[in-house]
Amino acid sequence: MKIVNVIGGLGNQMFQYAFAYALHLRNPEEQVLIDTSLFHGYPLHNGFELERLFGLRLPIAGKKDICKVTHYIPYYPLSRLVRKILPSPKTVYLDPEYLSFDPAAMQQPGDVYYDGYWQTERYFSDIRDTILDLFTFKNDLSPYSNTLFEQISETDSVSIHVRRGDYTKSPNYKGICDLGYYDRAIRKAKELIHSPRFFVFSDDPSWCKGNLDSLIGEAPAVYVDGNMGMNSSDDMRLMSSARCNILANSSFSWWAAYLNQRGDRLAIAPSKWVNDVDSKDVYLESWIRV
Repeated sequence: MKIVNVIGGLGNQMFQYAFAYALHLRNPEEQVLIDTSLFHGYPLHNGFELERLFGLRLPIAGKKDICKVTHYIPYYPLSRLVRKILPSPKTVYLDPEYLSFDPAAMQQPGDVYYDGYWQTERYFSDIRDTILDLFTFKNDLSPYSNTLFEQISETDSVSIHVRRGDYTKSPNYKGICDLGYYDRAIRKAKELIHSPRFFVFSDDPSWCKGNLDSLIGEAPAVYVDGNMGMNSSDDMRLMSSARCNILANSSFSWWAAYLNQRGDRLAIAPSKWVNDVDSKDVYLESWIRV
């Protein structure tokens, strides 16, 4: 039996589930489950979203399953505290290098509990079609998003994703997706697309309006600010329909670009993903880094 912990925002959940499904396909003789128990007491984002948005093909681990391979502490703050105090059981396999591919992860024998984010396509690059099928949104877009979808999917659209919030204070992300990056990315998009139309997605639309207008210049621009809370996943769907994606260094941004199936798609990403971390494995080969 193998259990994969699922926690974090939507993008992180998608990486963990894709990793788990790859494990499932590579270990057909074993049961592969996901653990969602830590969403109890988890204060960030919108909770566990995969089932609501995509449905599930892998079963959710119960208390007895989890107890076989690790401590069962179904409350996020307490589980993080216990993890710092008690040594991990030998059956727990931690993501050893953040944003790096670990080939040994897929080859662990016996019962294993996987704890990490597994943020690289290299775990599932050979099953892209399967992953795209797994992450097909099953709910209709809101009326607001549906109108935008027609504008984005049928034009030379460029989505710009700007993540502010916690990123503005974290030394891990400081100075990466700054105005200099968005200036370079917008210039590159204009160089590659004759008459681009920009659509800006952010958790801080006011900041974007005050800072990106001068970079976008005379090109038409729409600031998408109608998707909040449980509708925020609509932003991922809209971005994935654009001709070109300008990414933030965010897993939400990553999946918007990965789910893009336009034949003429382009993706522009920051040359560095996280400070002081070798993040080369996070990028797709086709992405343009500026």
